[in-house]
Amino acid sequence: MNRLTLVLSMVTFTACGDSYKGDTASLGSPNLDADADTDTDTDTDTDTDTDTDTDTDTDTDTDTDTDSDADADADTDLAIAGTWRSASMTHTITNTTWRDVSPPPPVETIYNFSISTYSNADQYVLAQNDSDNPWGAGLWSRYDWHMDAGGQLWICLTAYDADTEAEALAHPAADASSPGSSGCRLGTWTSLNPMR
Repeated sequence: MNRLTLVLSMVTFTACGDSYKGDTASLGSPNLDADADTDTDTDTDTDTDTDTDTDTDTDTDTDTDTDSDADADADTDLAIAGTWRSASMTHTITNTTWRDVSPPPPVETIYNFSISTYSNADQYVLAQNDSDNPWGAGLWSRYDWHMDAGGQLWICLTAYDADTEAEALAHPAADASSPGSSGCRLGTWTSLNPMR
């Protein structure tokens, strides 16, 4: 076959729309895939999300601590904390201790109590007697208190020999209706005046 015929055959072959893919060594097996994909994707997304969240949280949880367990409420100081004087003793009261000192004569006597719990609302203090106290060593005491209309503070040692804190707490509260004359386990209530 001559050269001219070969060139014309190739021109005719190409002009007919057939495409050839491959190397020159395989001119005898043309790729007859005539599908030329020329379309382009013109699809555009015009969808918009119009969902709006209108959920509002109206949780107004407030914790009101009304601690009534067997430990001193750390949220509030003991209302009667301070140094007080009665007719026969000095009373020094904190959130954690109660100390009574009886001056001489005959000798100074000291009573120490470790406060475990108190209630300003119910006006009591629970405390364990110190192991060196002259009476009730290591036992449990309950002090009740009352502030009268004139602002006078009254205390009553309601229990001084309870075996446990629970027993001291279960002891009936002193009757504060007439603190100057009756209502305390040991007789009358003791009036306290602030030390200056």
